[in-house]
Amino acid sequence: MDCTAFCLHYQDRYLSYTRVRVGDPQLSRRLVETALGSVATNWSSLVASHCPAAEAWSILGALITKAARAGTATKFHNAVYRSLSPLQADVFVLRHRLSLSDEEAADLMGVEQPLVASQLRMAHRKARQLGNALDTAPGANPEEPPTAARA
Repeated sequence: MDCTAFCLHYQDRYLSYTRVRVGDPQLSRRLVETALGSVATNWSSLVASHCPAAEAWSILGALITKAARAGTATKFHNAVYRSLSPLQADVFVLRHRLSLSDEEAADLMGVEQPLVASQLRMAHRKARQLGNALDTAPGANPEEPPTAARA
């Protein structure tokens, strides 16, 4: 995959994810454009890395974290990212706010699918331990059958 194809492949999902994290559509677009600009600028080193998608995800995450520290994070972001590890929180957002499959989330983050599944299970356990409302998305509990199956 060349740089243009890579950027086009991830751009829309990066933007959706960033909107959940920062809430501001214009800031989200700027952050994604900056991240993809960095990907393009550093393409030769990214493509030589073990996993270009993981490198790009790291670039985007760093930009979002910086924006969040500047006070632009949504209340949802603050609750999730204060309660869970960064990896668990990312998986939670991708699976339950963006409705990505484990496979899609893994592709976006540049990690293996079993890691996504295990991090999601840990996030659910942590949410239950804390007694907080992070685990309330429909189908959020992997041990629980989907709503349609309960009827």
